[in-house]
Amino acid sequence: MIDTVLSPEFKVVIDRETCIKCKRCVMGCGFGTLSFADRVIADHKKCVACHYCVTHCPTGAIVIQDYPLAYKGNANWSVGLRKNLWKQSETGGVLLTGMGNDQPYQIIWDHLGLDACQVTNPSIDPLREPMELRTYIGRKPELLEFDDDGRLVTSLEPNFQLETPIVF
Repeated sequence: MIDTVLSPEFKVVIDRETCIKCKRCVMGCGFGTLSFADRVIADHKKCVACHYCVTHCPTGAIVIQDYPLAYKGNANWSVGLRKNLWKQSETGGVLLTGMGNDQPYQIIWDHLGLDACQVTNPSIDPLREPMELRTYIGRKPELLEFDDDGRLVTSLEPNFQLETPIVF
């Protein structure tokens, strides 16, 4: 395992007087942050602040805090940006967030402009703006050939058909 240069992001603080050593926090931690050796021990670098241990501790002996980092302030490179860059460079992965984003980015869903032919069925002008709600995944032929009766002559390879509308 590569030793990380980053300081931990969170600190697990355990009140030794309140802790009854029930090991609920150790058994439930999915990130391997907590272990037990005569007392509960925290590996702060593994903590992601999911708060499982906090909510399942019967005596409320655990608190998750932001780890005090030694980053100097910088107008161009915020602490959050520098931490994310370090994480990406160490892991090779891109950080994603679920359930929204904690940054003050503009929400673009309210500012999207849609052409009405994309959202109406049938389309406003079906001759100029054909619309297909199904999506086919697979190889398509270079051209289609039809016989004199209008039946398809070209043999098609099997395609996977999605009934869910997807607009590219």
